[in-house]
Amino acid sequence: CSALRDGSGSIIRWYGTNPDIEIRKRTEQALRASEALFRCQFEVLKNTVDALATESTSDKLVGQVLGSMKQHFSAHSIGVYCRDSETDRLGIEFVLEDRGLRSRADLIRAGVDTWLPMGDDWPWSSVIRTGRPSLMEDIRTVPQYSMRDHLLSLGVTTILSVPMRVGGEL
Repeated sequence: CSALRDGSGSIIRWYGTNPDIEIRKRTEQALRASEALFRCQFEVLKNTVDALATESTSDKLVGQVLGSMKQHFSAHSIGVYCRDSETDRLGIEFVLEDRGLRSRADLIRAGVDTWLPMGDDWPWSSVIRTGRPSLMEDIRTVPQYSMRDHLLSLGVTTILSVPMRVGGEL
C-alpha cells in the first residue's frame, strides 16, 4: 500500500494493488494438469517400450499401448484413427473397449461405420489442422455421426482427441 500525496506532502488517498488470486489459482491448476499429463505420457511411453520388448505381434502391441493409455487417462475406451489423405477422411483402425481390442474389420463386421466426417465444424478436423488436442464435452450437442449412438449407448458423452505423430507425420 502506498500514499498518494498532494504538493504539500499531505496524504490525499491510500492506494495499492491487490493481486488477482483467481488468476494465480487458475495458473496453478493449469500447471498441475500439465504435470499430470506429462506423468501420464511418460507412463504410457514406458509401458510402450516394455510392450515392444515382450509382445510378439503387432495387434498385441497395439492392445498393450492402448490399454496403458486407457488406464492412465481413466478412459472408457481408446480409439486410433488414421487419416486417409486421398479422401481426407478419418477411419478407425483400432478401438479398445471393455470387450477388448477391436480392429476396423471387427467393427465393419459388427455393422459400425468406421469413418468420421471431416467438415470444419468437427473437433477432430481442428486436431488435424492444428496438431493440438481437442475436447468435445458433450457429443449429444453435435450433429449425428457414425459412432455417436454407439458411444452414447455405452455411456460415453465426452471425447478427447489427441493427435499423434508417426514418422514425423500427423
